[in-house]
Amino acid sequence: MQETNSDISNNNETPSIFPTRNEEYPSLLKRVQSTFVDGIMTFSIIGVLVAVASKINDENIPLKVTAIVIGASYEPLMLSFSKTLGQRITSLRTRSMETGKRPNLFSSYLRYIVKCMLGWISFLTIHSNPERRAIHDFASGTVVIKNQS
Repeated sequence: MQETNSDISNNNETPSIFPTRNEEYPSLLKRVQSTFVDGIMTFSIIGVLVAVASKINDENIPLKVTAIVIGASYEPLMLSFSKTLGQRITSLRTRSMETGKRPNLFSSYLRYIVKCMLGWISFLTIHSNPERRAIHDFASGTVVIKNQS
């Protein structure tokens, strides 16, 4: 009998999609460096878009709010479709704990919202678990790992 793709996907043996050695998860310093670069990118994008919105119509508040929302979408969109600039510089990537692939848009936005709400507090859990997951990673079901070159 020929094995089909559905038979293969139902196999109980799931391949390991995450590193097994602790050193393949990024340090707190790498995570902070990546977050710092991404923060600069986000604020730069927001600044440019708000300046453009002000040039278009200085009193149009909804236009400025839209500019802020678009600028704040930088990190979630980049996580879902590629990597952020901070992750590229520090050789990190964010993956879904469930699939090992890029997180979906919902998870990426949830991760970003929790990260923004908690700020640096979100990183307190990094040293308390083997995958070095931050609070925003737990909330969104993601993990940050080093690129394997």
